Amino acid sequence: MDFTKKYNIFRLLVCLFCSFPLTAGVDLGLDRIFSEPYSFELTGKNIGLVTNQSAINAKQESAFDLFFSNQEEFGYKLFAAFAPEHGLDAKLHAFDKVEDSQKNQVNIFSLHGDTKRPTDAMLSNIDLVIFDMQTVGVRCYTYETTLCYVIEKAAELKIPVIVLDRPNPRGGLVVEGGTLEEKYKSFFSYNEIPFCHGMTIGELARYFNAEQKVNCDLKVVPMTGWKRSMSFQDTQLSWAAPSPNIPDGETALVYPATIFLGETLEIVSVDLRGNKPFKRIGAPWLEGHEFASILNQRNLPGVLFSSEIFTPKWGKYESATCGGVLIKVTSIELFQPLLTQYVIFEELMRTYPQHFERELAAAMKKGRRKACNYLTGNEKLMSYLERSQSFVDEIKILEDHYIKDFLSKREKYLIY
Repeated sequence: MDFTKKYNIFRLLVCLFCSFPLTAGVDLGLDRIFSEPYSFELTGKNIGLVTNQSAINAKQESAFDLFFSNQEEFGYKLFAAFAPEHGLDAKLHAFDKVEDSQKNQVNIFSLHGDTKRPTDAMLSNIDLVIFDMQTVGVRCYTYETTLCYVIEKAAELKIPVIVLDRPNPRGGLVVEGGTLEEKYKSFFSYNEIPFCHGMTIGELARYFNAEQKVNCDLKVVPMTGWKRSMSFQDTQLSWAAPSPNIPDGETALVYPATIFLGETLEIVSVDLRGNKPFKRIGAPWLEGHEFASILNQRNLPGVLFSSEIFTPKWGKYESATCGGVLIKVTSIELFQPLLTQYVIFEELMRTYPQHFERELAAAMKKGRRKACNYLTGNEKLMSYLERSQSFVDEIKILEDHYIKDFLSKREKYLIY
């Protein structure tokens, strides 16, 4: 056989090999629900499906489409679906109202408008609720609150709930953040867990159901092949954006490292509705090379900073040229987003004290103190910021004390 034929055969084998997906062997709850021993749970049931377009399987088929198309084969009826914040297609922005609608003649009830909890009327004639959505692994993401609301209402009406498990894109090792005080429980932060809890959505459901004594008839269809050390990229699964500003798994990692800085207190822009949301911070008064160097000198675990110049398309400093820094996670196992955010706050106060004080004062005039307390779950961060003092070591000691107790409670609810 001459060289040309050998080379062509080699190219063919390479193309065939590359056509097969290189997966880490992670099967999602959605991949497993239509096989034994789980599929028998569906037979003869009127099903209410809580989902949006982020819930796809390994073949990138949506949960809604799968539950609709499999009705006849598995002997159930998709009676209704429920859409969370951002809508069934996950394209609406924060605070946009989700309207009731229909798809394939299935009623889609909104859980983000005047009604955020499922009602008796919505759940009438439903025998089983199934929950499947991708979350970002932080307490203040409203899909986690919607899960808790669904569990509570289903328990009240004695309707069983099945949660189809998905990866925490942050992995399951890093836990950060302080307690959620009762007076700050809200739709934006509802479950009494740390800000970054390190649980999958199925583990979170088990924890909430038991610790809050809800006593819902709850089952979780677990994943296979997932490990707590995995980033979403490690799973080799496809990412479908759960909301417009979380376009990829890396953004989900960085989201809790900038949300208080930008979207909440608006000290800087976090490029919302731009092409790198939450991954970069900036302002017209910030010099990117200088600030990136300052942050890198802090030697924060699992993260590096580089300078960027960008023009926000929305929100703080819209249409203004901003100097800034890009946040690059180098290790999911080491990266601590809240520590990173606290250090950024601290260095902004030290490096740009006049700008920081001015922007913080403007935030207070807009009533952003309350918003920050509701998202962080307590008043500690705001109390430090208003005093303009170094606080990283002190706040981390307080949070670590709480986390130690949480980890002890969490252990019995972990699946992986």
